[in-house]
Amino acid sequence: MEENPIETFLFTTRYGFCSHYSAAFVYLMRVADIPARVVTGYQGGEYNKVGDFLEIREADAHAWAEVWLAQQGWVRVDPTAAVAPERVEKNLDLAELVPGGVIRFSNDSDAHSGAYQWLKQASQLWSHVDYNWQRWVINYNTKNQAQFLASLGIFDLKTMLYGLLVSLFVLTCLLSWLLLRQQRAKPDRLLIAYQRYCQKLAKCGLHRNPAEGELSFAERAKQQLPEHTEAIQQITALYLKLRYGKQPSTQDWILLTKKINVFSPRSVKVKSGSANG
Repeated sequence: MEENPIETFLFTTRYGFCSHYSAAFVYLMRVADIPARVVTGYQGGEYNKVGDFLEIREADAHAWAEVWLAQQGWVRVDPTAAVAPERVEKNLDLAELVPGGVIRFSNDSDAHSGAYQWLKQASQLWSHVDYNWQRWVINYNTKNQAQFLASLGIFDLKTMLYGLLVSLFVLTCLLSWLLLRQQRAKPDRLLIAYQRYCQKLAKCGLHRNPAEGELSFAERAKQQLPEHTEAIQQITALYLKLRYGKQPSTQDWILLTKKINVFSPRSVKVKSGSANG
């Protein structure tokens, strides 16, 4: 309706959107010497239970009119509500809204179905995520920052710095306390058993060099205690299997402890320099 839109709407097409009805109504009121004006805004919306906010879309945009009446002032009149009350009473079906197509409204009978409720809840959850993304990321500016800090009781830079220092101090104390409260690692029972075996050899004069490996120490011990060669070799083999083997078994651990318990070497005279292997 590019030419004479009011006349075309009233006498030719006779259907349109809320803006057509409100504009034509205001035109008729002014012809009758009644002051009138078009008012635009939003009508409807949907309450988002997930995010606790009112969701208003561009599809909820609406136009109505106001007329000036003596002793009353500006009075709201919605001509769309008189012609198509479902536009005011029902929400638009956004899923079926197609540009240039027929306007459809939400069906109340579908609102109680399980699938509809599930889809509605999922849609509200996504709207809640999108709303917070727009609010705290896209639209986050100095004003929002000041409001957020004010909600925490921070109204100036000095207070913020004091708060950061106190938070840092509390965090440092908490981390220090956690570090001090850490329990010591559980003792390695395999290493303790092997050390007990080394102590028995030490009583015989065979002291293991800290940098000496298990096999080197076993070879030196067998040279000094040839009568215990078999026991030394078995204890060392079991220890290496339990320490470095891919599949150590409980039976190997039991056998190792048993052999260490019964291992009782006699004192020997160690040659000078033999402790270095």
